[in-house]
Amino acid sequence: MKLCVIGLGSFGHEIAAMLANKGVEVLALDKDPLKVNAIKDKVTQAICIDIDNEEALKTVGVDEMDTAIVCLGKNFEDAVLLTRLIKETLKVARVITRTTDFSRKEILELIGADDVILPEKEAAHILANKILSKFPNQIQLSNEYSIINITIPEDFIGKSLEQINFPDEYKINCIAILRGEKVLPPKVNRTLQEEDILYLSGKNKNLAELLKL
Repeated sequence: MKLCVIGLGSFGHEIAAMLANKGVEVLALDKDPLKVNAIKDKVTQAICIDIDNEEALKTVGVDEMDTAIVCLGKNFEDAVLLTRLIKETLKVARVITRTTDFSRKEILELIGADDVILPEKEAAHILANKILSKFPNQIQLSNEYSIINITIPEDFIGKSLEQINFPDEYKINCIAILRGEKVLPPKVNRTLQEEDILYLSGKNKNLAELLKL
């Protein structure tokens, strides 16, 4: 995947660095040379250009990207113009734009953004759920259902998934096992080991019962 991040404020810098660290080819762009210099050693390429200039964007290859992420923070007017330019003129397949509120999100979607993110609101939502959650490492799917990951209970060590029988005994499902750095599929004959991490899904009340073990 070839991806560009345009706008290297706090959010743009972090997302560009994180994606590059995961092996994505990242082109980072900003008009501020200090911001470009701060990230140049963390991404594939970092260039200081006039990000409002169509020809400048073409010159550095934005039109060859699979995905473009527009991170202009509170500068909404520039974000609108740049999103439309990248999507409609440069024909980038996927354009993701950062904004600050839902009314702006709707406008950006109308002018062609494939996805619009509100990092502060999304982070607040995640933190609120984490504070209120009864579970460790919860991904809340709905008010009733979640995915959690837990260190294997002592009673499960040395037993196979077939012996434990999560669906019948606990009304939940084991969807994966993390063993060291490997993610293992939940085969019924797989024997659990002491340091395994179990990924479990099901109703919150059933997950809570399991955690009492």
